[in-house]
Formats: sequence, structure tokens, C-alpha cells
Amino acid sequence: MAELLTKETQAKFINLWQPVASFSNILGVAIALPFAVAMATGHMWRVTCGVGAVIAVVALVLRLTYSEESPLWSAKHQKLDVAAKVLGSTYAIDVRVEPDGSDDRDFDPENRKYGVGQLFTYTNRSRTVLVSICAFVQQLQYYGVGFYIPVIAGLIFGKDMVSTIIATICAQVLALVAGLIGVRLTSRLGLRGLGLAGYTVVVVCLVAVGLVGIGGQDLSIVPVVLVAFMLAGTSFGPGPLSKTLAAVVYPTEIRGLGTGWSESMGRLGSIVGLFCFPVLLSAVGATSTMLIIAVFPVIAIVALIVTPLRRDQAMGREQVKEITASHA
Repeated sequence: MAELLTKETQAKFINLWQPVASFSNILGVAIALPFAVAMATGHMWRVTCGVGAVIAVVALVLRLTYSEESPLWSAKHQKLDVAAKVLGSTYAIDVRVEPDGSDDRDFDPENRKYGVGQLFTYTNRSRTVLVSICAFVQQLQYYGVGFYIPVIAGLIFGKDMVSTIIATICAQVLALVAGLIGVRLTSRLGLRGLGLAGYTVVVVCLVAVGLVGIGGQDLSIVPVVLVAFMLAGTSFGPGPLSKTLAAVVYPTEIRGLGTGWSESMGRLGSIVGLFCFPVLLSAVGATSTMLIIAVFPVIAIVALIVTPLRRDQAMGREQVKEITASHA
């Protein structure tokens, strides 16, 4: 999407992945609700995983059927006749390659390949550091706290599976709404503004959850509400930022590398969050755990403030034609 959209619209529309992800979470949990109501939970996980597999197959078929490389990427990495064909099919225009006496038979795509080291050149180093921090922190806080909403709800509601599922759905609905608001405000606030606002909400909620505590003798639903608002803050800014940032700050040549690197940093954060949250919760209690996790979004806030956010100049329809023509 970053390759096909203009710089004025790319971040806004790429950020739509976040509310779509929240909707998928709602759908996944809602599938389990009838089984919980009927107290037939023995095979519930099989159904939810199976539905996910079906959706994955549909996505794969659509990807293979309708999607191809972007004109920008093709113009830089493929031969001229192929680039012209991609440009024509993408924008439904008639593209003809006029012979000018030149010959691209010696064009070698292997010479246009880039390694991970390109992400750490002088030009891209600050971008990569910021992308890495945002991706790592967002996934750590989500998988360290937000992912455990059913567990936190279980500490309050006990073995009432239905109440736990409903609480989880409500939290995801709030995240969905926050994600849609974030998409709406992307053009006005920018990615940096979304990230700063979202991370601030996350820090406040984490500290508040730590002070309130989880479970114990107090059966208050306040911790679940606070974690739900933390999830909403994540969906408003840090969530979209963790994937969109890499897609828009790198140039075409290394955009794939950059987004892959961002995803790797995010997976690392999710591993740390999933493993460390229950360990810390057991070792030092809820208050200390939440305060420790709150340190990470503070680091992301500092990184967003001090790091220059130079975006790649994505090209619109006319500019795509121009760069493809210059390939000749």
C-alpha cells in the first residue's frame, strides 16, 4: 500500500490495518462465546483455530490472484517491458514501450539487491533505531498486558468463562473505536503525534493498574477497565505506528527490508512480553510488574521526540509514470 498511495494518504490508509485487526480479535473471541454459554469448551480452541486457518487460505488465494509488485518496485528491479506491464495493470492505463535504440538485456536484477546492512547506513540509521524501538515496545506492552486481558478478567470473575469472554470483547470493541479515531486523525496529527498521544495513555493506564492492583480480595473491575483503555491507547497510536512507520519512512529499494526488520523487532517484543509478564507478576506482584512495563513506553516517547522522522517521498500516479518512463 505504501508503494501505491501518495505520501498525503499512505499513512492514513495503511493505519486501517489496526481497526481491522481489532475486528478480527472480536470475531475470534466471539466464536468462542456460544461454546462458553453451552459449557461445551472441550473443543472450543479447535474451532477458533480452524476458522483462522480458513481466513488465511482465503487471504492467500486473493494475494496470489490479484496482487503483484508495485510499479515503483518493478521500475527499479525488473526489465522495462515487465515494469510497463505492471504499471498498466495497476492503474488500468495503456503503457507502451517506445524503442529508443537502448537495450536492457544486460539489466541484472541481482545488482539491485540490498542487505540488512543498508538499514544501518548513515541515512537510514536513525529511522531504523526509531522503527525498532516502536515495534519492540508496542508488542511488548500488548503481549505483556493487553494479551492477558482474559487472564486478568479471570482473576476478577473467577471461572465464569462467559463474563471473561464478554469483558475481552468489550475491550477489543474499545480498541476498534480507538483505532478508527486514529485513522481519522492521522492526517491531522501525523504518525509522531499519534504515537505520543497513544503511548501517554498507555503509560497512565499501566501506572494506574499497578497502583490499583489485580485480583486479591478486591473484586473491582477497575483493572480490566484500565487495561481496556491501555489497549485503546495502543490501537490509537503505538499499534499502527509499529507497522506503518517502517512502511512509510524507507525508500522503495529497502522498504521490504525495513518492514521485515520492524516485524522481527515486534516478534522479539512479543516473546519478551509473553514470557516476562507472568514471571514478573508471580515474582514481584502486579504493582511492580506494571511499573516495570511502563518504563518501555516512556522510552518510546523519548525516541519519538528526539528522533527526526523523515518520511520517504511516496509517489502518486503521475510521479509513478514519470519514474517508470525514466527507467528507459
